[in-house]
Amino acid sequence: MENPTTITNDNLGIASFLINPDIFGLLEDAYDSGRPSVEFINFVDELIKAGQKVSLFELTGDYINLNDVAALEAANDLAIRARLLREQSEEG
Repeated sequence: MENPTTITNDNLGIASFLINPDIFGLLEDAYDSGRPSVEFINFVDELIKAGQKVSLFELTGDYINLNDVAALEAANDLAIRARLLREQSEEG
């Protein structure tokens, strides 16, 4: 559920999607139908109701929400540190 008012578990939905290329045609059709905008989460809900297969998957590792330049810089720093630690462990 997008933006729940009551949290019932310790799961975090981060809205990451792996999309079959066929879905892009359906998304284009949704825009071409005259709708002023298409909220992607609602679009996915409509796909599910129409019988499209949707699966979940677990992401592991670190997560940073990239909404601004500071967050992007933090993600870059995290990636650089991880690479350096990997290189150090391979060396010795």
